[in-house]
Amino acid sequence: MAVRVVMDEKGLYDLLESPTGPVGKDLLRRTLNVEARAVELCPVDEGALRADIHHVIERDDEGLVGKVGVNKRYGVHVERGTGLFEETIPGVPASKSKGQRITAKDGGMLRFEVDGKVIYRRSIKGMRPQPFLRPALDAADD
Repeated sequence: MAVRVVMDEKGLYDLLESPTGPVGKDLLRRTLNVEARAVELCPVDEGALRADIHHVIERDDEGLVGKVGVNKRYGVHVERGTGLFEETIPGVPASKSKGQRITAKDGGMLRFEVDGKVIYRRSIKGMRPQPFLRPALDAADD
């Protein structure tokens, strides 16, 4: 008895690689879970960083990929910290100040606003990490 197998290329694509197929829908659900958890974990209750958390579903060489992130340049500094407190994140280059105090240029001052009050310092140790994206990855399993 001979068995004949015919590959349905379109059916296989729809199943595994289409954003509207079952794999794509599951990836979107998981990506939205991670995005919602990142918003919950964001260290500010409101503001530009929290509002900037977004997701995208893309295709790379290996298939569909769900990404959650922020476009604000300071987002990586909130996530990993700065200066003496900066954590290493695989695949993300370290900043110039990693492991060092952050000092004002040319004898100037660093200016900060804390609780509505302006303060000045010549140097600071840095900012402790406040991860909100990496811990949110656990929500992908929900």
